[in-house]
Amino acid sequence: MDLASTISDIRKHKGLSISELTQDIISTSTFGRYITGTTDLHSQSFIEILNRLHITLPELEFIANNYSNNEEKEFMTKIMLSFTNQDIDYLSYLKTTCKQKLGSHNSFYDHMLGLIDILIARLDHKEIDVSDNPLYKYLIRTETWTRYELVLFSDSLIFWPPETVVTILKRAITTVSKLDKLNPYGLESFRLISNAITSLIFHHDYKNALYFIEILEQYQLRDDFIYEKLFLKLFTGFKLAILKKDAQVYQSYFDDCLAVIKILNLPTLQASFEAAIKDIKLAISK
Repeated sequence: MDLASTISDIRKHKGLSISELTQDIISTSTFGRYITGTTDLHSQSFIEILNRLHITLPELEFIANNYSNNEEKEFMTKIMLSFTNQDIDYLSYLKTTCKQKLGSHNSFYDHMLGLIDILIARLDHKEIDVSDNPLYKYLIRTETWTRYELVLFSDSLIFWPPETVVTILKRAITTVSKLDKLNPYGLESFRLISNAITSLIFHHDYKNALYFIEILEQYQLRDDFIYEKLFLKLFTGFKLAILKKDAQVYQSYFDDCLAVIKILNLPTLQASFEAAIKDIKLAISK
């Protein structure tokens, strides 16, 4: 279904007349021509229509696509699922698909090509020169981040070298923190920094991990931010362990985290936390 038809359906389902929806925005006749596809709307009028329907553009696109993600999101899902399954052959197939679509003037497939190269190199246990990677070049030059860049970086940062993670994150963190205002139910910047800390600890870059942990400690977390509080508790334990504090003290942080996770019955997160705790203990014992 196209966007115009979807807007028409949503208007009806929300019980709005055409005049109620279009008043002081466009004429009812203009709206009629838009719905039938004989004219288009100015961008400002289109945004005001969406606002009056209390719907965002991503929601509109999702509904228009029969309550499914668009082609790009589905493609990214295939990439990450292939990596999770360690399916290099299918990743190579997706890489070929990206190359075929590069002439479409859509930079998305250029960025996906860069992501796939990183993932295949990781599965092959090979180093990659990120300086010539299209995804790296895009992220490093982008001053204003939106959810698009946030997702790309979050999904790939565990595979970047530590110095690359630090360079990109320091450039992006200010803009990303501003996006938190768009989502009252979670902190995108907190989760991004958490993912970066996890990557840095994985690569044994404890100096920069401590730097970003201290940034997280400055967040004022609401009581309902359970996910963020759990990670902050875990990272505080990491910080104490890295700084060689009393083992009983940092172990208490780990125990508290795992106890809450068990109560909430989060086996995947529990396995992730237990593996991370084991790694950090092994690292500081050397």
